[in-house]
Amino acid sequence: MSEQTENGNQNMETAPLVSSLSSVSADANSRRQVATRAMGVGLEARGIHAWFGQKHVLEDISLDFWSGTVTALIGPSGCGKSTFIRTLNRMNEFIPGAAMAGEVLLDGEDIYAPGTDVTKIRLKVGMVFQKPNPFPSMTISD
Repeated sequence: MSEQTENGNQNMETAPLVSSLSSVSADANSRRQVATRAMGVGLEARGIHAWFGQKHVLEDISLDFWSGTVTALIGPSGCGKSTFIRTLNRMNEFIPGAAMAGEVLLDGEDIYAPGTDVTKIRLKVGMVFQKPNPFPSMTISD
């Protein structure tokens, strides 16, 4: 949001920075939305935040992936595309120091809910990496 000052310059207001995972989690829980499965949304990301250590790399990302469609994420190198995609099938859990807040719903069910079978999630939400990278701590031969 901005406003014009008397001398014609724009006075830009900035949103407060989110400083911790706990503050984002509390905010996300207060804004929880009902899943829209009846509308045909297969995969939903709601209020996704991601950190690597203290670095907040994704901030409040929400996106619907409709059933039966193809979606492309396009952007420059290092803008967070792969990090975001890793949150959609719980691959971010393999990265030491990574943390995430928000919701990912597959057919209306939270994939981060306790007791979720991660293998079944990954059978439905696959990833193809640009470079062969089975896991951060393994080589192709491993």
